[in-house]
Amino acid sequence: TLFRSACSSSSPPRASRFTLLHGKPPALPPTQSAGPSDAPAGGVGPGTAAALPPPPPLHAARETSNARIAPGNGHACFDDGIRGNLTLDAYVWTENQPPDDTGKGPVSSYPERKKDHQATQHAMVTYEDIEAAHSRIDAYVEWTPVFVSESLNRLVGAELFFKCENLQKTGSFKFRGATNAIRCMDEETLAKGVATHSSGNHAAALARAAREAGTRCFLVMPTNAPKTKLAAAQYYGGEVYHCKPTLEAREKALQEVLAKTGAVFVAPYNNEDVIAGQGTCGLEMMNQNPALDMVLTPIGGGGLTGGVSVAVKELSPETRIIAVEPAGADDAFRSFKAGKIIPSENPTTIADGLLTSLGEKTFPLIQQHVNDIVTVNDDAIVEAMGLIFQRLKLVVEPSAAVPLAAVLADKVDVDQCRVGIILSGGNTDLDKLPW
Repeated sequence: TLFRSACSSSSPPRASRFTLLHGKPPALPPTQSAGPSDAPAGGVGPGTAAALPPPPPLHAARETSNARIAPGNGHACFDDGIRGNLTLDAYVWTENQPPDDTGKGPVSSYPERKKDHQATQHAMVTYEDIEAAHSRIDAYVEWTPVFVSESLNRLVGAELFFKCENLQKTGSFKFRGATNAIRCMDEETLAKGVATHSSGNHAAALARAAREAGTRCFLVMPTNAPKTKLAAAQYYGGEVYHCKPTLEAREKALQEVLAKTGAVFVAPYNNEDVIAGQGTCGLEMMNQNPALDMVLTPIGGGGLTGGVSVAVKELSPETRIIAVEPAGADDAFRSFKAGKIIPSENPTTIADGLLTSLGEKTFPLIQQHVNDIVTVNDDAIVEAMGLIFQRLKLVVEPSAAVPLAAVLADKVDVDQCRVGIILSGGNTDLDKLPW
């Protein structure tokens, strides 16, 4: 099946279709620094980085408008990838101007893929769910900034916009979904406590969200979980039960914990409320960057990709969604091409956050909204991770570097395109950096 390049000069103007969610943003001072992170040792803290202020609350109305944010403004821009000098332009709001649409990318060809039509008819998370989630969690999560590096743009011949979920509370996007799931519970359910199994980021996110809601959190974590992520989960108040590093052991241990505590299971990704919470990342990104040609996400269980794809396709149907997966854990890639879920077997990759298989609640969303899934090897992931450290001055974990790796390895044609990249997390062990 052929897909016209989203950045082709023949593409219709996209900004005129984009719905402005917040109206005119306030004027910003020339520079602004983010506050210190509360993450424990080994987590990521923003240090001094420009950050956008929280916007006014979302509203449900989505009328068509010609207003837009001038390209390049309202972002944290590194004018020099080596020195890392940081400037933040004030918002520049222009009315009734056509979008800059000068790209001349070639037509892209993707292999034909099979679809399970029965599965795609039952995707449960909607854009309205994501809007509701954003309103529900707005007081608890960070509106994360978007960073731009001129040197990386020159390197790849495109405009890259990095949505910094590594600067989210608990150091990853997972806090969005965990918070939404907990805030959806009634008082009786919440009083039972929550439980999950996780090797890291979801565990820490659920522990903090539970603590903020005043309830207990029980966590089943494998013995090989990264020490930094284990420490974070405990720091946020999680009560940890260890198990062998196999899916069977995790599920068995979780059932024992649920029977013992009476807690409510909050799945890491195969949960509608979690998916809707993760989708708020895509909603924010499109509000910060209305005219993106494509969005790249890392994919493991599919919660982030599924939620983000729903939001992005609602706000900008022509924007392409490309999910990126480690070659050593390519079950999503194989499932996408086959039209059915193919479970992961013995995955091996440096990207420890992407070892899980797709869920029956995430896969239909991916089938409906994702244009393609590509894979990258670990060497490419390490290279991309190093560039993010050097050029953006950001601490990220390997899983967060996977989308940029696809760009650097020419797995995705981004020539002259405006590309949104989600940096999913920054909880990496600084004693075990891969270079």
